[in-house]
Amino acid sequence: PDAHLIAIKAADDQGEGTILDAIYGLQFVVDHKDDYTIRVVNLSVSSTVAESSQTDPLDAAVEAAYFSGIVVVAAAGNNGSFPEATHYAPANDPFAITVGAVEDKGTPERGDDTVASWSSVGYTQDGVMKPDLAAPGHQIVSALAPNSLFATLCPECIVDGAYMRTSGTSMAAPVVSGIAALLIEEHPDWTPDQIKSTLIETARNLEGGVDEANAAAALAVSVPFSGANADIVPHHLVDPTTGEIDYTRSSWGRSSWGRAEGPLAAGWVDENFGCVCPGWEDEETETPRSSWGTKWLVRWDG
Repeated sequence: PDAHLIAIKAADDQGEGTILDAIYGLQFVVDHKDDYTIRVVNLSVSSTVAESSQTDPLDAAVEAAYFSGIVVVAAAGNNGSFPEATHYAPANDPFAITVGAVEDKGTPERGDDTVASWSSVGYTQDGVMKPDLAAPGHQIVSALAPNSLFATLCPECIVDGAYMRTSGTSMAAPVVSGIAALLIEEHPDWTPDQIKSTLIETARNLEGGVDEANAAAALAVSVPFSGANADIVPHHLVDPTTGEIDYTRSSWGRSSWGRAEGPLAAGWVDENFGCVCPGWEDEETETPRSSWGTKWLVRWDG
């Protein structure tokens, strides 16, 4: 109840946004981390353009935040196990804590929990296994933004007029973000790698699943684990010692990070916000799922 949340708006009132919006949001986090004591950032978004974490601009922003001392938590995506399920930023970044979703079957017992079939899993195009962890993400009740378009898109998802019940890795990622924040509260000197390593080491065996019991186990650790991000090669534009991006080596240039016009408009400005929602059925799997987003596919001549 007393959590200190900084909400950074990266989409419009219809839930539509671009990769540039997400990048700007992350840059705001880095620029104001000391002003607002930001130590964890949650990214329940996904690009719809598959690109290596070594070249994707959103992954560069993720790593800039990580090397600035911020724990980055990303939703794995709701693409199941199809071949490119884990190829999308920011979830494909090796430095991020990528979170999949667990179905708890609506029971308090842990024995019947399973990893959701729609939760993205697999190797990234750079050979990194994702997700790193899984957390409850099925039929989660959470706050509904007042006058949200979501209320009209899925009226059966509304609970008591002020909440929504949805499933998706976007709902699972904040569970891990919250536990990471609790760890930092106990150990403010721990690094993002130590937070990630400790969460992974204290997760139970259900595909790295975490819940309240595992949160308690992580908080009981006094000497942090480390090494989860050891020997990973950073994005080629990111200086790991400072977290700064070297724009002079970028083929897309600093101006393309903004809403550039004409020939400077970027072709990768494409973002997706997805969930698995009651009433929206997938014809093949009969699994309620949805994906709403916007494609801003503008020719890039740079």
